[in-house]
Amino acid sequence: SHGSGTWALPGGWLEDGESFAACAARELAEETGLCVAADADLSTLPVVANNVMEGGGVHSVTVFVHVGLGVRADEPDRTLRLPDGRGALLPAVAVMEPNKCHEWRWCPLADPLPTPLFPPLAHLVSTEYWRQAILPLATTHNEEDGHTGADADAPGRDVVAIVNERIEPGSLVSAVVCPSAGGIATFTGTTRDTFEGKPVLR
Repeated sequence: SHGSGTWALPGGWLEDGESFAACAARELAEETGLCVAADADLSTLPVVANNVMEGGGVHSVTVFVHVGLGVRADEPDRTLRLPDGRGALLPAVAVMEPNKCHEWRWCPLADPLPTPLFPPLAHLVSTEYWRQAILPLATTHNEEDGHTGADADAPGRDVVAIVNERIEPGSLVSAVVCPSAGGIATFTGTTRDTFEGKPVLR
């Protein structure tokens, strides 16, 4: 389908007679299992994307909706933190349609987004609205949490995760905090006392 292999926001096609807000709430639940907060004011952003997909025979217009997230009554403790410890607890997201989506990921807005982006999202990120209205919010939240952003000259940091369940390799990408990093290498396996004759320190 169009957009295959790209990073996108939850979304989809309007149903007959459906409002933008109702569509956003429905698609969010259908694709991620997340719900809208009871008191949320679902408002459209002052940005639209006019999408003409090459070779796909699709011409659509994307309307972006700001959604306040709620906590599901049946899963009040289903939360997580970003891998680097920044920010408040976030609702855990699920891949509800594995035939359409491989992975969902929380991404700090102050950091570069993963690529390639779905063209409508790439358009949003390229706008003045994104730079003047969205990114300042991310900076404010980071300062409130005592985080001032990644330092390209900061010393390297190891991330060690010891778990029993399966790890999605893509979930490790956000653990890279240096913006100049050009690649990520991961090693997964069982623990042992030595590696190539050298003692394992950590």
